[in-house]
Amino acid sequence: MADQLQEKFSEMQDLNKALLQSETRLKQFLEAIPVSVSIDDSSGQLYYTNRASQQLVNVELLPSIEYGKIAEYYQIYLAGTDQLCPADELPIVYSLAGKTVHVDNLEFRHPNKTIPVEVLSTPIFDESGKVIYALTVCIDITERKKAEKILADYNSILEQQVTERTLELQREIAERKQAEIALLESETRFRLLAEATFEAIAITEQGILLDTNQTCAEMFGYEFSELLGMRVMNFTAPEYREQVMQKIRSGDEGIYETVCLRKDGSTFPAEIRARVMSYRGRTIRMAAIQDITSRKQAEEATVLAERNRLAQEIHDTLAQAFTVVIVHLDTASRKLTTDIEVAQKLIKAGRDLAHSGLTEARRSIKAMRSQLLEDGDIFNALNRFATQMFSPTNTHIVCQLIGEIYPLSPDVENNLLRIGQEALTNAFKYAQAGEIQIELAYQESQCSLRIKDDGRGFDIASVSVINNFGLLVMSERAERIGAKLTIQSSPGQGTEVIVLVNGRRHEEIARKQGEINDL
Repeated sequence: MADQLQEKFSEMQDLNKALLQSETRLKQFLEAIPVSVSIDDSSGQLYYTNRASQQLVNVELLPSIEYGKIAEYYQIYLAGTDQLCPADELPIVYSLAGKTVHVDNLEFRHPNKTIPVEVLSTPIFDESGKVIYALTVCIDITERKKAEKILADYNSILEQQVTERTLELQREIAERKQAEIALLESETRFRLLAEATFEAIAITEQGILLDTNQTCAEMFGYEFSELLGMRVMNFTAPEYREQVMQKIRSGDEGIYETVCLRKDGSTFPAEIRARVMSYRGRTIRMAAIQDITSRKQAEEATVLAERNRLAQEIHDTLAQAFTVVIVHLDTASRKLTTDIEVAQKLIKAGRDLAHSGLTEARRSIKAMRSQLLEDGDIFNALNRFATQMFSPTNTHIVCQLIGEIYPLSPDVENNLLRIGQEALTNAFKYAQAGEIQIELAYQESQCSLRIKDDGRGFDIASVSVINNFGLLVMSERAERIGAKLTIQSSPGQGTEVIVLVNGRRHEEIARKQGEINDL
């Protein structure tokens, strides 16, 4: 019997030792895990806590504390509020009542930080089903909450961006529809205007006709349906095709004259104004073509009429007068030795005829002066000329007079006017300017004319005066009146033409000319 008791006692010792070792290992495991673990008995007394629990609460763990004081003592708050967790909502209360609870709406507050936690609290029952312990696990979810906030912020930003982009797309769609409607209306207006104009309108791309108007079909003798897709060269006289191709290749947007070819092989002179622009997403060249047959005929008729007028003036004045003067002088030379009185009368008559012929010649010369000058001074003449020339365009003309106008010789005034007209004509043809300034300054020592535009300009170094008739004419006119001509220009910077004449000198010439005219 004693041996049996000794054996049982030994077994009990071994069992207790094994149990103690198992409990020790369990505690070691619980101490090693990074989550808070606490065990309370059925009376609410603290039975066990690990190291992580101490770190979580950051205060002394009390073996026993009333439920109503737990939240205040351990600073347990409802997450995101300033409200302490009510006693009846504490997880330990639920688990000791036999319920398992899992929440993540609590946080522990320390003086320098707040720790949000996820809490799992579950009851432990004995064999009869009675709650003997409550196991509570608290997990620090600070990093998870940060990640959730980042994700929430990102989702909020993404939602905002999606909303903004959706609104932008809706606006873009609405604007595109409005643009399409406006484009359709614009094209309709263009078609109406193009059909109403007296000029042929040609829209081309790389020398191929894309669109045109009915006037073009009538001007060239084609059916409208025949024109689209034709090459520009089909409408140009062979000897002028290289000129037109050069204009197209260089993108020239000036005004030029050429000879066009009709379907039946006949030709007609034309003036072309072209511009490069964007049309339906393509770079095209739009040209306005005007049949100038009537203008050319009128110019030829004017030249012929002027030639006839000059011939008649010379015949009716100088030729007749000098013929009679020669006859009188010949007769007088024969009478000098026989009848001096008759000779003197003939010489006097010849002198009177010479004065009369001179007077008529002066009248004829005066008639050759510009009608613009006959109606006023140079300043007003240039103003009227520019206004008449640029009135159909959007170019703004600014005229400025400096000083008091004094008379210059007719030759100087006429040549200054012609130089100004040539400069304005060149600006009209080539500059495509938004504004042109005309300045005429009368100073004591000189008179200056300045014409400046803000147009395309050109490389003055690449232009030869000899090969450019307009510049040559201006240079010769300036030299004729002893003036200094300066032309300044560069691509994209506009062009400035300045003419300087000696004011005192030409004022004196004008005075002497007036005295001669009074003779």
